[in-house]
Amino acid sequence: MGSIVLVMRLVLADVRRHKVQAVMLLLAVTVATATMALGLSLRGVSEALYEQTRAATAGPDVVALSGDTGPAVTSALVSLANEPEVIARHGPYRIVYADLTTRDSTSSPWWCTASPTSQARSTGRW
Repeated sequence: MGSIVLVMRLVLADVRRHKVQAVMLLLAVTVATATMALGLSLRGVSEALYEQTRAATAGPDVVALSGDTGPAVTSALVSLANEPEVIARHGPYRIVYADLTTRDSTSSPWWCTASPTSQARSTGRW
């Protein structure tokens, strides 16, 4: 019990001597506690918004891409598509990566075609 009293006396003496630092520490702890409480309270709200957006757009939960090509990669992706947790899939889609270089700049666009008859969509900085 004597050590607790000693620590409390030292803390009170330090707070009396360094008032500004003590106030700043109290302010930092208060802001951190409020931020944590706000973050924990918003968890359910953000999950509900995600579910609402997913239902409206029917978007995918996971997209599997491979940078390699060949029979081994294709069989791995096909086996992934046949997993019991997979409820729907699309593809495979042809993706072309390129590096376009001019005199003073380089761009890395990519093209993805959904089917042989669809037009190519592209992204990148031109």
